[in-house]
Amino acid sequence: MAMSTKNQLRIAHGLNSFIRAWHTAVSLSSPSLILLEKG
Repeated sequence: MAMSTKNQLRIAHGLNSFIRAWHTAVSLSSPSLILLEKG
């Protein structure tokens, strides 16, 4: 059980940092996306 908990924490941490990086990329590129939608 302890090992699976450690793995779950590691996976959750990796997912969290991935989501944060994805959110940063989206917020950086959102002006371009808005321009594409308007165009």
